[in-house]
Amino acid sequence: TAKDALQRPFRVLTRQGQLTALGTEFTVRQQDNFTQLDVQQHAVEVLLASAPAQKRIVNAGESLQFSASEFGAVKPLDD
Repeated sequence: TAKDALQRPFRVLTRQGQLTALGTEFTVRQQDNFTQLDVQQHAVEVLLASAPAQKRIVNAGESLQFSASEFGAVKPLDD
């Protein structure tokens, strides 16, 4: 990827929510009923599809599974 001269946020939309890159490297896997996020560098902000006012910040070395309505526990990437 290249730098965006307009400095627009990089966002990924899944059925379960929205992820916003916070200067980061991460992996997203869309499953039928959940999304799996693994953050390798920096952090990612996650908003739930059914409750966008609820958000989590997932930091480097952390992993999160979430559905459209709830967050799972943030876990270390090694788990």
